[in-house]
Amino acid sequence: MPEYDDERHESWKRRLEESGGNVILAGLLALFLAVFAVSCGSDSGSPSASPTAIPSQTPSQADTPDESTGFSSIHFISAETGWASGYLGDGIGGAILNTTDGGDSWQLQYSGARPISALYFISPLTGWALVAPHQGSQESHTLLQTLDGGDTWLEASELVSPSDLQFIEPQLARALVGRGADRELVETTDGGRTWATLATPSNLSSICFSDADHGWAATGDEVLHTTDGGRNWPTAFVVPPDLTYASASHISCLGEDVAWVLLTGGAGSSNWTYALYRTVDAGINWEPVLAHQYPQLDVPDRGPAPGSLRLIDQSTAYFTLYCGACGVENYSILATNDAGNSWTSPVAIPGLRSAVIAFHDADRGWAAGASYGPEVGMAKAVILTTADGGQTWTKQYP
Repeated sequence: MPEYDDERHESWKRRLEESGGNVILAGLLALFLAVFAVSCGSDSGSPSASPTAIPSQTPSQADTPDESTGFSSIHFISAETGWASGYLGDGIGGAILNTTDGGDSWQLQYSGARPISALYFISPLTGWALVAPHQGSQESHTLLQTLDGGDTWLEASELVSPSDLQFIEPQLARALVGRGADRELVETTDGGRTWATLATPSNLSSICFSDADHGWAATGDEVLHTTDGGRNWPTAFVVPPDLTYASASHISCLGEDVAWVLLTGGAGSSNWTYALYRTVDAGINWEPVLAHQYPQLDVPDRGPAPGSLRLIDQSTAYFTLYCGACGVENYSILATNDAGNSWTSPVAIPGLRSAVIAFHDADRGWAAGASYGPEVGMAKAVILTTADGGQTWTKQYP
């Protein structure tokens, strides 16, 4: 299942916090959308001359500028085996942790000076990690690959501002890369060593592919659907004009027929208007299932701002909400087991000021992020687990 882009969500949260909630439409459009031109077959991303093992490093004081301590990605491929990554501080720096017992214990597999912003595994042995540049740097991300479950990491290529990175098969992946007008949809067919630009519609803000042929793209005003690997992109959904300022900002998908799109609108006073729509018939019909401050939609109103979405199966999904003014518990979680027709009441994820989530099934899940101490800025990287669908949580790390 393609991962929600945790790195993009964290950037939304930071903008909301820094603005004090006063984000206007132009700022949202600049954040969510980018206009880009593409030329089919051009290179994008710098391959390594030859794959080399990247040893763990102990970052020195000079190598570690002010990074945000906490986990930024968590990924489980079974109820027992998973990985978490982020920036741990305490002399560790950027890190990848692994568990083989459902999170009861975690082992450090990799450490370095730069944060590890995202993880993606397609088997117990094969996976990738994105090494982010330091805060404020315009350097590229480094894509690492492992073929032995994370014991050894190989440098595969460099990518400029990647988002929605999705490995569909061991050799096939697609992602959005670039900044501003240079944003492009790229593809690798050699496991991430080289990348080529694909000819696609402009204004892409998010992509999701369930297999090599079937995919979705959000363009702001529309959702597009391809069934031929991206050669054609007919319109599947148009943002309703009565949803003021709404823009299709993120798309999630599952199988050939299921897709959910998040429409985000204006922000102010720590609130963020949004609407969540879903289709279960390959885009023929779309229904709103959740919203905030769009009273014209006859769906539950849940705020103040959207967080992460995780699709478990055609009926089950988890959605987090973010509250920048809620003190030490900024995140809550709710669930549906009937494709969004009804939702559980939001439950606070205890103690987390930032959070990403992963679920193996309808009951077993994990939340990872940062928990802050009594003094501002005293952050600790934390992993929690739930065995009852998010109703109660237990700390697993540290």
